[in-house]
Amino acid sequence: MAGFVESVAGPERARSTVKFLPVSDLAPGIKPASSGSFYPLKVMKNNIPKELYNAAGIYEIRNLVNGKVYIGSAIRFKPRFNGHKSQLRRQTHVNKGLQNAYYRDGENSFHFNILQIIEPLANEPVETLKTRLLEVEFENIQKFKSTERLNGYNLQKDPRQPSYGYGNMPNEPELYVVDKSTIINLRFGEYNNMSKLTEAQVKLIRIYLIKGRSMGEVARYFSVTRSCINFIKRRKCWVGIEPTQDEIDTIQLPEFSRFKGKRIGEAEVRQIKYLHQKGASLTSIGRYFGRHSARDIVSGRSQGHIDLSENDIAILEKSPLWADFQNTIPQKEKIPVTKPRKQKKGWHVKGEKCRFSKLTESVVIEIIESLKNGVDTYECAKKYNLTYQCIHGINTGFTWRHLTGLGEGEYIRKPTPAIGEKASMTKLTATHVRQIKNDLSKGIQPVEIAKQFPFINPRTIYNIKHEQTWRHISI
Repeated sequence: MAGFVESVAGPERARSTVKFLPVSDLAPGIKPASSGSFYPLKVMKNNIPKELYNAAGIYEIRNLVNGKVYIGSAIRFKPRFNGHKSQLRRQTHVNKGLQNAYYRDGENSFHFNILQIIEPLANEPVETLKTRLLEVEFENIQKFKSTERLNGYNLQKDPRQPSYGYGNMPNEPELYVVDKSTIINLRFGEYNNMSKLTEAQVKLIRIYLIKGRSMGEVARYFSVTRSCINFIKRRKCWVGIEPTQDEIDTIQLPEFSRFKGKRIGEAEVRQIKYLHQKGASLTSIGRYFGRHSARDIVSGRSQGHIDLSENDIAILEKSPLWADFQNTIPQKEKIPVTKPRKQKKGWHVKGEKCRFSKLTESVVIEIIESLKNGVDTYECAKKYNLTYQCIHGINTGFTWRHLTGLGEGEYIRKPTPAIGEKASMTKLTATHVRQIKNDLSKGIQPVEIAKQFPFINPRTIYNIKHEQTWRHISI
């Protein structure tokens, strides 16, 4: 709730003392994100000289919009910069205040600067260097006061101590005195490091909702959740932000869509099908129309009710569509590949030429002959010291099909379900089962018999008693 201030006399909402930014004075870095792309065109500026990429020292990440800084230390500057940039782009940074400011203000609003170079001593261990870096980092955090919300994004007042986690620092004051008559509550609005929106963006959201746009459309336009827009609409957050009547009249609505992408028309569907009929690849068609749905349209899974008639083909033949398509797509996509393909390694190569193969063709031929002569799959695996799955794959034509000549649904020897000791999950042998059945015939309870076999439970003995399993074994 930006704009929520408290006077010195008491906790009242003195809205008259708050200065709101007009929507027309929005900075380029805090414009609402478009629904098409999240990241801005520019990137976080790296101000590290190339000769200092592998140097150690203290750095800062400065937000040019509000002047806040994040102070840190690094043994090598360039890998540390790459780590921050990667985590911020993937929205997985452990510092949530810095992450939300990155989302709100844009990547081009942040600069990575070097504050101090720390030269390692001769034969100095890495742990000793880290300790010295933390000492200097602590001094810079106190100098810049970067643990205060108005000044920076650091969570720890003393980096030499264990981390407090992702939350706010303990005993941190929530109120900040601006002057004698105004106190800012740091929990609300843009002063809160966890905020993803600015006051100007909230004003735009209220204007769009007043002009009849749905919450889903506004949420997609600003790249936030629908619940966030719902809370703003119901005045559960950002209570002090209200647009003026002049702003409501002057702000024009952007193009909204109920769909995440541009809705495709019938004419474009016919053009896609025409280009595919002419021999264009799906990748080239997608690049030409700027979409990724060409495959679904050609296969009929999307827009299947629109057909390409002979009249449509005659009209498109007279149009400059095909010539424009040929001039637009890259030249390399128009030239067919005539060079022979290189032989790929790995599972693309069949038989014993595959580097992962553990069998030779002569052994596989012997296995095939054994299966044709009626040898069981389990016995065949035992004979050649292979797994049951390996022999089963040869038997069913899943592997070594170029030697077996099997088609889909065919097999050399009809597989039979493994029972008894041949089952892969069995824990008993035929001798154990005979002993169990002998004890059951003497009237011993299954619970007492199970105590002799600690690796099975009484339920297994019960199933043997009622001939639900091991029925082929007799006493």
